[in-house]
Amino acid sequence: MSPTSTNMSFARALSPSLDALTQAVVANTVSGRTDDATTDIFREELVTVLMKKIAECRSVDSVIDCVYQDYRLAMREPLLNIASWCDKRQMVKTSYDRLVTTLGTNSVPSRLHVKAPEFQLTKEFTESGSADALAAKQAFNSATETFQSSINEAVLAAKKAELAFWASKCDTNTMFEALSKVTAEVWNDRKRGYRMPVIVKDDDGNNHIARWEVSPQKRSERDALNVCTPLLCNQIDTIVEIRHRALNKKIEKKRDTAAQADVEMADATKPGPSIQSLIDKGLNARLKKLNLVPAGKKAIIIQTSSGQNSSKDPQPKASGSKPKPSKPSSNSKPATKANAKVDNKKKGKGKAPVKVDHKGKGKAKA
Repeated sequence: MSPTSTNMSFARALSPSLDALTQAVVANTVSGRTDDATTDIFREELVTVLMKKIAECRSVDSVIDCVYQDYRLAMREPLLNIASWCDKRQMVKTSYDRLVTTLGTNSVPSRLHVKAPEFQLTKEFTESGSADALAAKQAFNSATETFQSSINEAVLAAKKAELAFWASKCDTNTMFEALSKVTAEVWNDRKRGYRMPVIVKDDDGNNHIARWEVSPQKRSERDALNVCTPLLCNQIDTIVEIRHRALNKKIEKKRDTAAQADVEMADATKPGPSIQSLIDKGLNARLKKLNLVPAGKKAIIIQTSSGQNSSKDPQPKASGSKPKPSKPSSNSKPATKANAKVDNKKKGKGKAPVKVDHKGKGKAKA
């Protein structure tokens, strides 16, 4: 036995007057009240089960799935339209709240900035500092400020009117009227198929159809759906609101993260030691541990008696050291007799030619 039927039985046991009061409350809350107690109890159980299913929904599709099969296809599009209306109302509400907060701090968004018309005055007049020049400049600035304030007020009024429009579209009474029309249309179209025959037997024991009656179950489903229609709309509105709230939190978190990243990037771009200076510093420290002088100072490694390497500056060479013989250039010609004559001619006329004795027995004659 369901909790609803248990409560009704307990109420009847208490007092007839209390039972009458309970029946009146049920008759006012559940449509299609009949004289059949079984039908009424069944309808109340359907309402209880349907309310529980709707309360457990966490998406718009799950809310649509709560509708009875006979009405689901017809009510799917209206319920999706209601979800779209609620979504637009939440977007307009977010935009309106953000606009009120921004304009309340005397900060005008860039998209609302007005541009004053260009009006040219001579340079001498504007820089003269006369009373007329100051008055003209002040009048122009006042007109711009008035224009800006008028734009701000018009934007706020327009957003407020838009929010009121979507709030009226998402009103529970408006949504109930739209969905109840769909329920009535489906009922009228399928009512003929919901009829059940009332069979009676004659004196001979033969069965005859006395009349046709609409199925009490289908009638109870229709009444239960009408009662729970506002719950369907409110649950969709709640789901959309929760989704927008989570989205706004996510946007605020991204904005804070971006601001923090900008600060860290600004700190990272501050001037500091270069990479080359850090490398040179580490290399010099390593050479110092090895008792070496950096290569730029022409280090010379000398083996000491203790077996350790020591570096000394290079000593200058002694002046008495013999110079290394220079190698003949690759372009010089080999020494021949003809070349010797040519060299002697180049030396001048005052010198006698030198006779070369290739056999080595004689000497050259002067």
